[in-house]
Amino acid sequence: MGPGSVISGSLALGERWPGYFGPPERRLFGCHHPAQGADVHDLVVVLCYPLSQEYTYSHRAYVNLANRLAQAGLNTGRFDYYGTGDSAGDEDDQILADWLGDISATIVEARRVTRCRHVALVGLRFGAALAALAAATRGDVAALVLWDPVVDGQDYLEQLRVRHQEALWTLFFDRPAVEPLDERPSELLGFRINPRLYDEISALNLTEMKTKPARSALLVDSRGDPRVAQLAEHYEQLRVDVSLQHVSEFSIWAEDPDKGLVPTRALQTIVTWLSELKL
Repeated sequence: MGPGSVISGSLALGERWPGYFGPPERRLFGCHHPAQGADVHDLVVVLCYPLSQEYTYSHRAYVNLANRLAQAGLNTGRFDYYGTGDSAGDEDDQILADWLGDISATIVEARRVTRCRHVALVGLRFGAALAALAAATRGDVAALVLWDPVVDGQDYLEQLRVRHQEALWTLFFDRPAVEPLDERPSELLGFRINPRLYDEISALNLTEMKTKPARSALLVDSRGDPRVAQLAEHYEQLRVDVSLQHVSEFSIWAEDPDKGLVPTRALQTIVTWLSELKL
């Protein structure tokens, strides 16, 4: 199958897509990295991107991760949420349920293309939060990898707001003597955010979830974030088989993408854990 081939609104079986899938009113762009070697796992890995500038900063690392997983015998898929990247639509009217639906649609398509019975979700930053929510909603995710996850939505929005203001003062305007405070901004670092989505993200706290998201979970913490340790404890209470690994690494999601940096230690930690997973 050649790149971009589409059959009846779905990606065809073959060595590799990219291509578009999903219903006509919500077309998603995806890319499959086929498992290599003789020892192919009965597990397909779906990578969930972060949002906004963090998507751009982490894109090269995600491609590298997908290739490493494929070399380890794991079919791996990347995709763009509706209204982001190369998928159709725009983000003006997005809500959390829409993005969770995109993850579910990708899981269905990934299983169909690869014929794998089991699925693992891997997410970075807010992509990790979405992966955790999607896993808890579906109830059929075998494994979950949360890399520097956004645990507290309100804190995440505050971080974005501060970075947004710093970028404005640094690149475009002189810093005023008294800085205005927009309690519910419509844009953060080039990412348009409607009031409902802002409130949904603000109310998000993964440590308050009551549903077990997966049988096994790997939490990768590269910043010494105490919230990640708290989330690991919470998952243990939900009887998830949790592995918390502190990996000394730069914050790929906050680095200049033009540097071309790849967080090798973090990527290899994820690949090793998934390739050794007992299903």
